[in-house]
Amino acid sequence: MPVPGLKDKSMSSATIDRLIINSPYTEPSRHWRYARETRAFSLAEGRCIAVKIVDDRGSESLKVVEVA
Repeated sequence: MPVPGLKDKSMSSATIDRLIINSPYTEPSRHWRYARETRAFSLAEGRCIAVKIVDDRGSESLKVVEVA
């Protein structure tokens, strides 16, 4: 089954051509998940986890913190 929004219509891709995938009138049922290891996006069921990105001054990387 094709995945709406993915350029190659597979289950993961490096780019997204359709960012908004949920209706503004209902609770979100899907979200885009990004895998750092493969640098690919995939469509996941359910709501996404709220996170904040923190600039770790002592490191060259960013820290992702889950928001409760």
